[in-house]
Amino acid sequence: MRFASCTPDDIKFLQSLIVDPKSANKSCFDKKKFQNTAVITSLNSQKDRINEIGAIKFAKDNNRKLHHFYSVDSIVPPSPASGGRRKKYIDITKIAPRLQEKLWRLPPSAGKDQIAPRLSLFMGMPIMIRHNEATELCITRGQDGTVWGWESAELTDGKETLKTLFVKLNKPPRDVKFNGLPKNVVPIPTAIHGPLAIRTPSGDYLSVKRWQVPALPFFAMTDYASQGKTREANLVDIGRSRNHQAVYTALSRSASADGTAILQGFQPTKITCGISGHLRQEF
Repeated sequence: MRFASCTPDDIKFLQSLIVDPKSANKSCFDKKKFQNTAVITSLNSQKDRINEIGAIKFAKDNNRKLHHFYSVDSIVPPSPASGGRRKKYIDITKIAPRLQEKLWRLPPSAGKDQIAPRLSLFMGMPIMIRHNEATELCITRGQDGTVWGWESAELTDGKETLKTLFVKLNKPPRDVKFNGLPKNVVPIPTAIHGPLAIRTPSGDYLSVKRWQVPALPFFAMTDYASQGKTREANLVDIGRSRNHQAVYTALSRSASADGTAILQGFQPTKITCGISGHLRQEF
């Protein structure tokens, strides 16, 4: 697969791993090991939508209520070099309440750094850390865990914003212990991010600084973010994978074929078309 040289037998085998929604007996979702497993997908927009749906479903399944925590945003004038021909910035100096509501409704992928305008959480929910906050304490980008608790403050309109999120790490490289907290529970404080180029629905951009905890729900991740992980249960969507490398990255996270499930069909040509000699020399 790394050489995009899969045979018809290889394709047939991969197609046998596709989830059949019409067959209740054969669906991978009937297997306990796939429940609440984060989906590996290709696009950040897909990841955001799966995370949104996953949080709502997980809360419903556990009879819990989602708590919404909003970012604090402020306008930063874009530098002359940040515009260019590709990005057109909206020229404003202050975020009006109506505009702020619109910003809060945007997905994390509206900004390059994936900092959520609104985090919807509850105790025990899967979460992924987005930034390297303290590598020596295992608070690193891509480390997953569950929500253990939080400290919040109230905004002027009554909405809540996070001050600190407490995360119980899942299988950290080593155990960590903070005073007053259980083993492997770490604090992640709100941090300032930016300037962020936030893409609005009109296609124009806003340059903002954002105060928010650098974490996201963990019901999905991109193939890029999955690198380095080995998963006993590997649920993947390769229908929109950009190339054979993205397909390989997603599927090679599996510890076994039995623990692999593909959510929908895919284009076999992406992994059968071969690669150039130049690219082959890299392997």
